[in-house]
Amino acid sequence: ASFEEWMDAFGHKAAFGYQHPVLAYVKANCSLHNTFVSGHSMGGAIAAVVGIQLDLPIVSISGPGISYSIRKFRLEEDQDALQRTALTTIIPDNDLIPRVDKQLGAVQNIACHSHLGY
Repeated sequence: ASFEEWMDAFGHKAAFGYQHPVLAYVKANCSLHNTFVSGHSMGGAIAAVVGIQLDLPIVSISGPGISYSIRKFRLEEDQDALQRTALTTIIPDNDLIPRVDKQLGAVQNIACHSHLGY
């Protein structure tokens, strides 16, 4: 399932607008020369979208992949930005959220010693 299908299944169609205020904030308040974006879970996916749009480094912690959803965010139009993006996703063992959709960029798996998986 893509990130889009996963969000739809949980009634979060509006989630695809969440990147807009983050994008506006970063553009207005951050130097794009020394900034990286990060987020956890759905915030990791939002960070990935914003980072790709602004050509910033990204760290996603337990974020879902966005590979199959890039058309929804209109990111497929800039293949150069997708190739340049420094995206790292940290995936704890047994965490299901990062396994939704295919991950882009580098993936760092880490051990999770919690019996709950997070």
